[in-house]
Amino acid sequence: MNALLTKPWVRLVIAALVAVGAWWGIQKAYLGPRRLIEADIQTARSAIANLKTQLGEERDVARRRSAAAAGLLGSELDVVSARFRDGLTRVGSTAGLDKVIVEHGQPMEVMSPVLDAKGVSTDLKRALRRQPDFQVLRGSIRGTGTLEQAVAAIGMLQDQPWVHRIDAFSLRPIGKERNQFDLRVDVATLYAPTLAPKADQGAPQLTPASTEHESTWRAIASRNLFRAPTGRPGDGAPAVTIAAAPSGETSAPAPGPRAFAPYEDWRLAGVASGRGGLSALFVNLRTGDRLTVLRGGQVLDAVLIDGSGELAVVEIAGERFDVSVGSTLAARKPKG
Repeated sequence: MNALLTKPWVRLVIAALVAVGAWWGIQKAYLGPRRLIEADIQTARSAIANLKTQLGEERDVARRRSAAAAGLLGSELDVVSARFRDGLTRVGSTAGLDKVIVEHGQPMEVMSPVLDAKGVSTDLKRALRRQPDFQVLRGSIRGTGTLEQAVAAIGMLQDQPWVHRIDAFSLRPIGKERNQFDLRVDVATLYAPTLAPKADQGAPQLTPASTEHESTWRAIASRNLFRAPTGRPGDGAPAVTIAAAPSGETSAPAPGPRAFAPYEDWRLAGVASGRGGLSALFVNLRTGDRLTVLRGGQVLDAVLIDGSGELAVVEIAGERFDVSVGSTLAARKPKG
């Protein structure tokens, strides 16, 4: 046996066996567990990186959510409705419009656009159908004023954070001089109770028009494209004729036939008084249109002055009348 161990090849075999055993022992006791630990560490690092990315996205979503919530008028529909009407009225008054009338309808639900996307699971679509993303409250503001006042009102509406969209607007010149205009602007605000801040911030403050929008509407107002052209084509400045005052007394021209407003078309449907102030709801019996009028607003030439319960007080041509709920403006009674 000792003679066998003295042979070189036997020694080499023994050395190889010892090396293999040592390598196996190191792998078993150290290198194997180390690789497993390193793999766990790498997995943990990847998970941490993913969490950081998700947290960053969540913070971005939270910031965007807060920014969107800042433009909401509240979490209760009656509060949102009153603030929407009051805000539109203040815009018209601040711009200098007369005969401001504000009205709005009921909120309409808006579902998630993901429902129309392809490749979305049925379970997700079913969950998204359970409730709308938000609701849209559409309204309009009407008033009369100069072109400068009309376009100023449009510019102010553009800069109100609670006016989320201007759907349409129209300008109609009045009279031969075309220096007065009837303005109508259709706007929309979002109503999202779950998105609105839990702490009510109160009625929003009116935001003045930005410099960009102000310069735009001033440029538009300075070029009154609605003004009727004067003079003949090819003339320079329009001729100005100064008429001499007539001598002696002349008889006044006979008044023409008087056109009466269609008071019988508008029926008083209700009178309410809330945070937004006094309001009266009128219904057009001929067209079915519904019109909400705030204090100082008007239907035809009837201005809402006061009201409570089942009675509204309107003023027509300087005289005040009582209008009962359920009756038309034509059935008004002089206020005693």
